[in-house]
Amino acid sequence: MMKNKFQCYECIFKCSLIAGLSFLLLIGSPRIDANQIIDNPLTIQQIIAINTGYAKPKDTFSYRIEAVSAKAPLPNGAKSNYTFTLAGDQKKEIVIAFSSPGDYVYKVYQEERSDVQHVTQDKIVYTVTMRVVETKGDLHVYSYLIMDNEGYQHNDLTFKNTYIIRQGPLHSLLFKAGYTSTIYGKLGMIFLAGFWVLIFFMKKRQKDEEV
Repeated sequence: MMKNKFQCYECIFKCSLIAGLSFLLLIGSPRIDANQIIDNPLTIQQIIAINTGYAKPKDTFSYRIEAVSAKAPLPNGAKSNYTFTLAGDQKKEIVIAFSSPGDYVYKVYQEERSDVQHVTQDKIVYTVTMRVVETKGDLHVYSYLIMDNEGYQHNDLTFKNTYIIRQGPLHSLLFKAGYTSTIYGKLGMIFLAGFWVLIFFMKKRQKDEEV
């Protein structure tokens, strides 16, 4: 009789303990509001500014996304970092496939390009924290936190590259084409071709005179 009574008390105690733990987990877990779910992808935008009325240059600039968190996934199965390019006023949507909930931290910045003249590249370094939650069996990005390297919070990932071009007839000719990194090479090839044509005609004229 005493044994049955003891087992009954033990059962009541276990049930109470389970109910209490369940209640604590319920009130301690964050409530997921469906209206706060953010759709991936992450959008990165490049803006080109120029101090003249000429066409905006179409140079290509490289960007890098680094995984700061040890298990943070990257696009296309990349490891540790992912690079891509933008040209002119262009933006790119970055899709990241998450396999488990958690907080994932990334750094996003622009790589320096020394062969493009007259441009000041945006040196901002963004730190992006993405909180991924599971709801109804699916993973969703619940929130973004975007901070720059000076501690300011941002609503988006925007890089602004600024061209400062000297005024003059030669620069007017070059920059109206809209390209800064390739125009000099093209002009060089034109001058070289003209030089060889000149040599050809000079030799031909010399042969004609000898005849």
